[in-house]
Order: sequence, then C-alpha cells, then structure tokens
Amino acid sequence: MIRMAWILSLLGLLPFLMATGLVIFVDDMQALGMQILIAYGASILAFLGGIHWGVGLKVGGPADLLASIVPSLVAFAALVTHGDMALVILLAGFVSVLSTDWRYANQEVIPSWFWQLRRLITVVVVACFIVSYLKIW
Repeated sequence: MIRMAWILSLLGLLPFLMATGLVIFVDDMQALGMQILIAYGASILAFLGGIHWGVGLKVGGPADLLASIVPSLVAFAALVTHGDMALVILLAGFVSVLSTDWRYANQEVIPSWFWQLRRLITVVVVACFIVSYLKIW
C-alpha cells in the first residue's frame, strides 16, 4: 500500500507540472495553464482537507474537525479569485496543510513515510505555484 500511495501521489504531480509548463513555455496557452493549475490545485487542496477530516475523526477532537474544513474553504476562495492571487491563496493553503501534517507526524498520528511523501509533494506543488506566479507577474 505504501508503494501505491507513492506512485499515485507522484502521478498526481503531472497535472501541476504540465500546467506549469504551459504557463512558462507556451504563451498562447498560458491562460489555460493557469486555469488548470488553479482548478487542479483547489481540488487537491480540498482532498487533503478530507484526509485531515479522516484523521480528525479517528484521533482528533472538535478542533481537528474544524481545521479540516479550512482547506476546502481556501480552495474555494482560490477558485473565485483572479489568477495571480489565486496562486498565492493556494500556496498558503498547501503550506498550512503541510504544517498540520508535520504536527500529526510529530504526534505519530500519521506514519513517517506519509510525512516524507507529503513534504516532497508539497515542495514540488509550491514550486509550481511560485514559478507560475513569477512568470505571470
């Protein structure tokens, strides 16, 4: 199962990387690249909130459940915001989710391999947001 989680997560980076490639290298497809990056980023951010909901149900309390809905609200805010600001909102959302993952890892609520996976994936996603932001800014 660990191997499958790694494979699926790494494959999940492809839309981020392809959209960033469109933003950077294909000027007449830059708007499409941004649309994909924001929509996919929002979807994944909401998905990560769902993971935290599950963790909160199992080992957390009311505060964990409340915190787990924040990623989907942040994702929604990004979807209704202009392109460059949407990237900033998503970046903040992904970093925030990673900080919760770090807390869960330190409390040994999630396995260390999952923390390593989440850290790697978030670094790549945040890099995509930053590079795209710098290109359109």
